[in-house]
Amino acid sequence: MRRVQLNAKVVRWGSLVLAILTLTACQQRMAHPPQYRPLEETEFFPDHRSARPLEEGVVHRGQILDDDPLASGLSVDGKKIQTVQILNDDGTPKEMKTGPGIPNKKSNFVNEFPFQLTAADLQRGKERYQIYCVPCHSPIGDGKGKIVERGFLAPPNFHTDNSRGFAFYEDPETKAPYRIPLREIPPGYIFEVITKGYGGMPDYASQIPLADRWRIAAYVKALQLSQNKTETERALGGKK
Repeated sequence: MRRVQLNAKVVRWGSLVLAILTLTACQQRMAHPPQYRPLEETEFFPDHRSARPLEEGVVHRGQILDDDPLASGLSVDGKKIQTVQILNDDGTPKEMKTGPGIPNKKSNFVNEFPFQLTAADLQRGKERYQIYCVPCHSPIGDGKGKIVERGFLAPPNFHTDNSRGFAFYEDPETKAPYRIPLREIPPGYIFEVITKGYGGMPDYASQIPLADRWRIAAYVKALQLSQNKTETERALGGKK
């Protein structure tokens, strides 16, 4: 009897030790998965790079590339690298600037939406606008949102502001800047500002999905149309 009890204890302790060793082994494997941190060195490849370049001949499937108008909002002109002399307000040279889309001009941004918009897209744009934009820009886009009542910088009025658009350098010879009314800015420009921010406005690329940024831009253009129709157009239902 005593021997049976002793054997039972040995079995129990043996099972406990085995369970502990098993759990410890699992923990070690889970705590140290076979992965690398960005730019971490590896001994597996001859060049020691853990981040591998794409193999030659790889076919792009589904990923939206950075130069796609859907992701950039830029036209063909807007992707060209150019260098211009930036001027002060009095016309004196200020600095040389190099980058895509310079000199800035309206045609640098796409004037058409990169996908077919539906009523559902516009409704979605309205909902996203009310979530992310109304606190600053107000429900109708006149720049009189709640933050202005609390002393923050007033954003521009989408319908009447002519001063805060880009200084568009249309003439490469004179580089004479002029500003266009915000109600005339192309959709690609609205998309870029939502994506990258501008002035006191932060970027929303990490908060608003790409397609929703276009839907918000569509709703902003709809607001501009609705707030700038003449009384005659209103009476005729939009027909001149």
